[in-house]
Amino acid sequence: MATTTKSSTPAATGIVKSVESNDLGSVLSFGDSSTTATLVVEARPNISGAERRLKAFHDVYSVLLRADAEDISAELYGVNHSGEVHRPVPIADALGLWELGVPIRVERSAA
Repeated sequence: MATTTKSSTPAATGIVKSVESNDLGSVLSFGDSSTTATLVVEARPNISGAERRLKAFHDVYSVLLRADAEDISAELYGVNHSGEVHRPVPIADALGLWELGVPIRVERSAA
């Protein structure tokens, strides 16, 4: 299960600016021009999983990470042969997509 850390605001939203990973997981720094927050997840980037997802779509244009006090979930936004899709993805694949240049937006509710 993923966990969160305290952010600089009660509820933070923004684009991930950096991801620092180690053996325990990853720390995502995100926010806008006025605030920065962090989110800790118990996952490391899965590049091979991310590459498989990129091959399955004509276009992958963003990942939305939703975090609350109980859980963190990721959803892929992209276009396949049927049109636009919104599909849940493992957090590790979402981090791998970020490593490959796909932006991640974090929406975080109050803890």
